[in-house]
This record gives sequence, structure tokens and C-alpha cells, in this order.
Amino acid sequence: MKIVILIIAGILMTIVSFGQNTKSPSEPMEYIKKETIGGRLDFNSKLEKENKNLYLFDGIAYNKKDFAIFLWGQAVNRAGISSSKEAAKLWENIYTRELTEPEENALIRGFDAKLE
Repeated sequence: MKIVILIIAGILMTIVSFGQNTKSPSEPMEYIKKETIGGRLDFNSKLEKENKNLYLFDGIAYNKKDFAIFLWGQAVNRAGISSSKEAAKLWENIYTRELTEPEENALIRGFDAKLE
């Protein structure tokens, strides 16, 4: 089960990594704002296609919503956002609401995760 989840996470991160290389934006903030809802960084819609309810990473289980935020945190880190605090503010600006505590924890863990 753990291997399956790690494979899914790896596939999603590969999609994000290769997708960002097609047109590297000169301004990461604009790219992130444009792609977060309905674009390449919309992990909510990508995970909705999966038939899983929980995702396990580094011993922590995430529901789909929180795992989507985890993946978004990892993606914006790779796009050039300098801190998880800046990423959280950007997420709240895009979605026009505050992160809940579990969402913020998922974003921070995703931002700080060392994936290869």
C-alpha cells in the first residue's frame, strides 16, 4: 500500500516537474496564480480522478484535499517561492480564504518535503 502511494506521489510530481519546463515563467507568482485553479497546479482536480481516499507520505495520512495542498506546496517550492509562509499567503490570496490548521500543516510539509 505504501509503495502504491509513493508511486502515485512520484507520478504527480513528475507531471508537475515536466509540465513546468515547457514554458518557464519569468514571474513565478503570476504562473502560480494562473495555473492553480484549472491549470497544471490544480491538484484537486487531478486527485479527484483517483479512486483513493487517503494518501500516505512519510508516515502521515492525508485526505484528498490536504494531499492536493501538500502537492501544491511542493510544486510552488520548485517554481521558486522562497518560504512556506509566502506560499501560504499566496494560497490564501488565490482561494480568498484562510487555510485551516490541517491544510496549513499539509502545505508546509509539502513545501519542505525532499522528493527525488
